Amino acid sequence: MIDLYPTQLSHPDAANALVALLQPHLPHSLTILGYLFHSCRPNPSGFQEPQVEVWSTIPPAEPPSAGVFSVLLFSPADAQFRLFCSADSSAGPAEAAEEAHVVGVMRSATRIADGNPRYRTIVSLPSGDQPPNAVAMIFVGSVHEKWARCLAPHAPRMNPCVKFLCPPRPAATVAPPHREWAVGRLEEADLERVRAASGIARSREYLLERLTASVCVRADGLPVAWALVHADGSIGPLHVEDAQRRRGLGRLVMRALVEQLGGADGAGGGALGWNWTDVVAANEKGSEFMRSLEGWEEGWMCYWVFMAASASS
Repeated sequence: MIDLYPTQLSHPDAANALVALLQPHLPHSLTILGYLFHSCRPNPSGFQEPQVEVWSTIPPAEPPSAGVFSVLLFSPADAQFRLFCSADSSAGPAEAAEEAHVVGVMRSATRIADGNPRYRTIVSLPSGDQPPNAVAMIFVGSVHEKWARCLAPHAPRMNPCVKFLCPPRPAATVAPPHREWAVGRLEEADLERVRAASGIARSREYLLERLTASVCVRADGLPVAWALVHADGSIGPLHVEDAQRRRGLGRLVMRALVEQLGGADGAGGGALGWNWTDVVAANEKGSEFMRSLEGWEEGWMCYWVFMAASASS
């Protein structure tokens, strides 16, 4: 295992220091940075405090060394851990020492979760994939493809996604929609429709928190296309009703949401001017759509990793 040191984010200086540590590793560090900008609530001092728990392999009061470091994050909003390793942003395949570091951090994450149900998520695995006596898993999202090989022996399930990125760019004005469409935000009354259309289960409470960062296109008052910004800063899930497809609504929603978030001159967006989304690797039509969007580029493969919540995994 690797020693992990808690990082308190209740004060602006601590949050700003973490952003400064991660910013040189953009866009690979977005997996952590997005939560720092999109999970905030005001604390008693008025500071918009990220509602996450963070650990680092860097000891307190020590400057980052030239070696590899990692940041581990847990988000109660979606019961996910996130891992960023500084080697994510380096060129070339992972070195053996880097793989050992990442496996050690993940084992430390399972130790954190061991005996504490709040860090766990319950998943259904095929019977042949189910570890003995282990149904409680930790869920680690957006793990860089560089670590797939070393984590595979420890993970009963690894779900691949393609990350698409929209780098900071000058603000663009979205053209007025067709007169039969009205562009606004999702409303509370829409949530059951959104939940039913999503391939990933989300609680009503989670979606309610995301309404202020959403775009919804309506026809005759009914939602026909929408997307929102998740607690991690990513855009999704983009949905267009079957009867309204092939009419440009997906492009309209994506452009409108990027405009709403901002992103010019390194500000706004999901984090520091960047916008991004993750498309399930098997969803080739979704990837083709993202490749066709102006200003967006294909990034890398990442994995949503499930590991048994036990230090012995």
